[in-house]
Amino acid sequence: MKKYNSTIRMISKTEPSFMIWMLAQIIISSMIPILTVYAPKLIIEALTDEKSFSNVLRIVMLYGVLLLILNFINTNFESKSKLAADRFTKKLRFEIGKITMSMELSEIESTKTAEVVNLAKKASNLTETLAFLQRMISNAITVVGLSYMIARLDFLFLITVLIVVGLKSLFAFLSFRYQAKARLLSAQNERVGNYLHGIAYFNPGGAKEIRVGNLQSWFMNKIKVYRNQMVNLQYIDFKNTALFDTISALAIALQSFIVLFLLSADYMEGHISIADFTMIFTAVTTLTSSLSVFSEQIGFLKKQMMTVSDYNKLVSMHRNENDGVTGKMTEADIPSIDEIVFEDVTFNYPNSPLPALKDINITIKRGEKLVIVGLNGAGKSTFIKLLCKFYKPTNGRITLNGIDIWSIPNSKYYLFLAAVFQDNVNFTFSILENVTMSESSDEERVSEILRNLKMDAYADQTQVHVTKTFSPDGIELSGGEGQKLSIARAIYKKAQLLILDEPTASLDAEAESELYGDFFRLSKNKTVIFISHRLAAVGVADNIAVFDNGSITEYGSHKELIKQNGLYKKMVIAQSKPYVK
Repeated sequence: MKKYNSTIRMISKTEPSFMIWMLAQIIISSMIPILTVYAPKLIIEALTDEKSFSNVLRIVMLYGVLLLILNFINTNFESKSKLAADRFTKKLRFEIGKITMSMELSEIESTKTAEVVNLAKKASNLTETLAFLQRMISNAITVVGLSYMIARLDFLFLITVLIVVGLKSLFAFLSFRYQAKARLLSAQNERVGNYLHGIAYFNPGGAKEIRVGNLQSWFMNKIKVYRNQMVNLQYIDFKNTALFDTISALAIALQSFIVLFLLSADYMEGHISIADFTMIFTAVTTLTSSLSVFSEQIGFLKKQMMTVSDYNKLVSMHRNENDGVTGKMTEADIPSIDEIVFEDVTFNYPNSPLPALKDINITIKRGEKLVIVGLNGAGKSTFIKLLCKFYKPTNGRITLNGIDIWSIPNSKYYLFLAAVFQDNVNFTFSILENVTMSESSDEERVSEILRNLKMDAYADQTQVHVTKTFSPDGIELSGGEGQKLSIARAIYKKAQLLILDEPTASLDAEAESELYGDFFRLSKNKTVIFISHRLAAVGVADNIAVFDNGSITEYGSHKELIKQNGLYKKMVIAQSKPYVK
């Protein structure tokens, strides 16, 4: 009952008009079956009593008019409730989107979270649940009325109905138990399917890899395995349903035979009239149908209540993530970034036996240009993910002006930083929107930033869309142009801290060096943390941190590190060789 109340409260709060139309439907739709059963009795009695044709016609016309009016009103209410249900679905999906977009990246990357989100999305069908509840209530009212009519004439008929319905209720219960176990498997299968379909149809990078590598057969085999698993789940469900439906059909056929046999005997013995015969048989079949649907609806309703739990679980996860954040801090509490400090920071990725970072201690001062270098897998990007609050340190803490960053609300914390990542993404919006990420923007400033980044071709056409998804006149940016556009976005934000995680991977050495010069000139009053495999940025760095195997093994200026004859010097020599003739 608590779950039902939660569902009703959720819908009443989100789309209250649905409840109004649903209640109206309950009243009208419960009257129609009783009218359909009782009216033929009156008509047959009028015919068999040899009343005038005008009396019979009057009953027929009254029945037809009432049925027409009730169906018209019911159809009208149903269309309004469907419209309200559609609004509710869109609103709830929007809320789920808001929740997932505000969750920590570590949660979004979790398989468990992906499954919870997939299951929670089904909560948007809760109006379908209440529509079922509405039909259940209507059926219940119909069942009471028909049961009363049948019991008055012969209680034995009611017993046959209860036996058949009891059998169908047992099947509904067994089906529900299976569905409760199968739904998680279905969610896991759906997660895999969504990924495979996304790569196959909507991922340009994936499409290129598949074609260049002649991987079509290999990839289609992956989809085939997924589809076979999906079909197997559906087949098991089909077998159960087919078995239950077959036995139910046989039970209903047997019931019809018994009822017709008993009614025929009663009629031949003069215990009932032909009108009673018709009414009882119609009432029994209608009651059986109503009760059968009722038992199936209970099973469906129980299954849908699990989606309410899934949605509440998602909401609860979102609340728990913000439990440690006070929410009272404002931008005025941190007027400037004086220093960022990593204090004995260690971090382990989930299920990883070795730490990605261990005992990191470093202080980054206001206005400092810090370059982080190291070999692949040294922990450079993990360092940035922790600073961006994508993950929480396993041990130690990170502070901004002495305040633990995890005590600062994300909405406030992200005002102070802008980042460009190695896997940067530009959106299928206009150049202007890609830079400003806002409906209101300073177009002149955007053009100036683009010119400073040597993107003059786009400085005067900022309304042009990136890609042709939204506009047939859209443009396709090169890899280097896409990275420059991401850098323009970071500069436009006016953040005090700029983070660049290998943003120049698509540029050649000369273009990279030129971009560094342009970028550092534009960010001269900001704190900058720069990660790169290549060492073109070290000339403008105040300090260089060398990461190796999850630790900072060297720290200082370019000259200081060269004197240490360590990993940094080896990297400089190795990268200089291609240019030495």
